[in-house]
Amino acid sequence: MPEDLIPCMNGALSWNETAGDWEHRALTADLNIRFPLAVRYDPNAPYEFFLEKLREIFPDEDDMRVCQEYLGVALFTKNLTHNFLYLYGEGGSGNGRLTVMAYAGRVAARERSVSV
Repeated sequence: MPEDLIPCMNGALSWNETAGDWEHRALTADLNIRFPLAVRYDPNAPYEFFLEKLREIFPDEDDMRVCQEYLGVALFTKNLTHNFLYLYGEGGSGNGRLTVMAYAGRVAARERSVSV
């Protein structure tokens, strides 16, 4: 599977540099996607809940932006940035909740498979 794809249950996303937007591609055998993320791609899906939870954990806009970037990169099949995000802080500050959300998404993705 190409490293620059985000594999979803109903297709794969790739960044179209010319259009400056995501391109949705059908799942085909040549993509060799065996373990897509456990979500369906929907460009019109609401995301307010996600942003609300991030604001609870990261009231600072710059911290929230960095977190969003790392969570976005985590959707790819390979660590293209060769970086990681280390969360620390006192109990109840939200770092554990964010880690659980990211981990649960990865586990769910690994447990799913699709045949084409």
